[in-house]
Amino acid sequence: FLGWNCGASEHAHRLLALGALALRRGEFRVLNREMPGELYWWCGPGAAEQFQSLHDQEPGTHRRLFSEVGLGCARDHWAGKASWCLLRGAPAPGGFPDGRLLPPSERENPGHHDDALSLCLVLDGEPFLIEPGLPPLQNPAERLLSRIGYHSAPRLQGEPEPLIYRALPEGHPACREVRMQEREGGVLFSATRAVWKGPEEAWALHRDVLFRPQAKTVIVRDRFEGQGEAMVETNLLLAPHIDILMRGDMGCLVRGKRLHARVNPIFPTRLRYNHARGQTRPFGGWHWSEGRGLQPTSRLRYFATLTLPTTIYLWINWDPREPAVPRARDLDLMLDGRRT
Repeated sequence: FLGWNCGASEHAHRLLALGALALRRGEFRVLNREMPGELYWWCGPGAAEQFQSLHDQEPGTHRRLFSEVGLGCARDHWAGKASWCLLRGAPAPGGFPDGRLLPPSERENPGHHDDALSLCLVLDGEPFLIEPGLPPLQNPAERLLSRIGYHSAPRLQGEPEPLIYRALPEGHPACREVRMQEREGGVLFSATRAVWKGPEEAWALHRDVLFRPQAKTVIVRDRFEGQGEAMVETNLLLAPHIDILMRGDMGCLVRGKRLHARVNPIFPTRLRYNHARGQTRPFGGWHWSEGRGLQPTSRLRYFATLTLPTTIYLWINWDPREPAVPRARDLDLMLDGRRT
């Protein structure tokens, strides 16, 4: 087998190396790495020479929508210090008799992440919002890091975890695939997932992400459908090297190696926030990497009790000129394409 018992990242590197040889695409090779030894078995004795002779090719597009798996991604260019954005949508329900996406044994096992509507960002070449990672099967942190609250995603507090995925009737507001629209200076991604409040009742949770790398801005809009009062929240998992210089209910200032950015949550009423970094009780503010294992990082949580339906926003900006934070109405105009 390719990369047997070598870990998730190393396994991905080997798959990319095999793809590089099979498709003659040098850019699939991981930088400063030799050809994995298994490829001699797959591709024959001349594999190493072919591997070293491959040439990089720049992909023909800066954005791509993988609707089958619910994934949209975009970047500003392929050179160094690029900015890119990745949004995960909700997976489509599978063909199981009771309508679940996965059988209980799969949903409870390591490897399955509740990451619907989660966002990953790299700004000017620096990781900013990241995935929590995938620890080994026997690590007790695995089940915690796989939950929706440990991803950069919105949710209603009190949702059952693992999240419930059931088949929905045709035409339900939550039955929408990830969509992508070209916008001046960027791209708009939209995704939806269902929030199950009971065995038969599902509300829709919509996330729109306007990625504008030329303006050094990302706008996130989360729209919660439903009725009554509920605690709504949005979480942000920052890269381990990011330092928080200032934080509060109005947002935060962060600093990376060279990056300086602002994150401003915009709620219809006063909000609260929580910052966790390397906490054990309750567990929070952790990231797993194969090279360093479990390491502390910052997790920001913004939340408030609101009357549904409601809408909350995030304004992320890394422009050194520090433009003023727009109002919610102006953000809607930009997200809906009525203002640039």
